Amino acid sequence: WSSDVCSSDLPQLVGKRDGDLGLADAGRAEQSDHGGGRHRRSIVGSWCGRGFDDVRADPMKVAAAVCTDSDAVRGAAQAARDVAADLGEDADIALVFAGGAHLAAPERSLAAIESELAPGSLIGCCAGGVLGAGREYESGTAIAVWAASLDDGGAAEPFNATVSERGGTGVLEGIPELSPDSGLILLSDPYTFPTGPVLDRIAQDTPWVPVLGG
Repeated sequence: WSSDVCSSDLPQLVGKRDGDLGLADAGRAEQSDHGGGRHRRSIVGSWCGRGFDDVRADPMKVAAAVCTDSDAVRGAAQAARDVAADLGEDADIALVFAGGAHLAAPERSLAAIESELAPGSLIGCCAGGVLGAGREYESGTAIAVWAASLDDGGAAEPFNATVSERGGTGVLEGIPELSPDSGLILLSDPYTFPTGPVLDRIAQDTPWVPVLGG
């Protein structure tokens, strides 16, 4: 792809090749609070194709947890452990949003999450505030972990997208081929990555693809 934008920052996206994956509707949510700044929520949803009321797809399970432990590694491990316990099965994809002490050495927090949750794909970003499991933390140290176990056949593929200048024209690279049943999660830096023009280009070239993120 090429477009009339130019920047070299690398956002993170994940392409969800869900040819056999039903996009889940929101199902029943359960939430329990724990001491020590931990909050968890698990959601089970399902999708059924229109006109096939007698056919029900296997549920897609989702779980989320937030931890505000001032020790970044311990907090990341605890949030991931809570998510793993609520999910009850392998995580195909995990998203992480972290602030405060986690920003000093994010690779250590990610390693702790990998150790406890071992998701098939892992993406995330740093943030000034963290939302998750029905809670908002506008300051201080907090980490939110969201994970999903996809339906049979569902898959998540992480990748990096780049926009570089070539001959006065911005060129967008790194996004894999998208099919009609694909979806994207886009996490970009609004100050250095031309998110608006990139979204416009995605909408122009693949208008059927839903894009989530921020």
